[in-house]
Amino acid sequence: MDDYLAKPLNVDALVGMIEKYAFPASTRMPAARAAASAPAAAPQAGPNPLPEPTKAEAPGEVTAGAMPPDPTARTIKLDELRHRCLDKPDLMVALLNKFQTSTREQTVRLQEASAGGDLAMVRSIAHSVKGAAANMSAVAIAEAAQRLEAAAGAGDAEQATAALSALTKELERCWEELPGLLSSLTQAVVQDARR
Repeated sequence: MDDYLAKPLNVDALVGMIEKYAFPASTRMPAARAAASAPAAAPQAGPNPLPEPTKAEAPGEVTAGAMPPDPTARTIKLDELRHRCLDKPDLMVALLNKFQTSTREQTVRLQEASAGGDLAMVRSIAHSVKGAAANMSAVAIAEAAQRLEAAAGAGDAEQATAALSALTKELERCWEELPGLLSSLTQAVVQDARR
């Protein structure tokens, strides 16, 4: 393996990587050639990197870097998602529908695994939710999933239960927002089709 791109997806980094490996240096655009010859930078985590987990919180406790979400803020950063989806509302609709379906299923699986004391499974599912949420620009959900992953990975069932509750609340906020968001995006798709 010559290189890698970290999640969440960063479209600009992806294009740069494709240019770097798909085209010989002599055929690249001058800016791409200059970028390729520059010293390698640390991998970019994307526009919304998640803070490193410090420890799982006790119920009601907030650790540094884990501010409680603003209840009036959207759960999905639309500008970031739009950029990630190359300004294609139809792609956004498809991804948001898949995100909603998969997170509902994963929440049920998380609750079952937690009730059964299977912290390894909780950690694994939380990791999947974290990655999907980060790719959807749902930062608060990704952070809540990261805290659940850390608690389950540490073997702390009590902290994992509290973190699962917090993650579920964030997902429920998102699910409440999605019908209106999907409706707006679907209208944009219809308008694009009429052009």
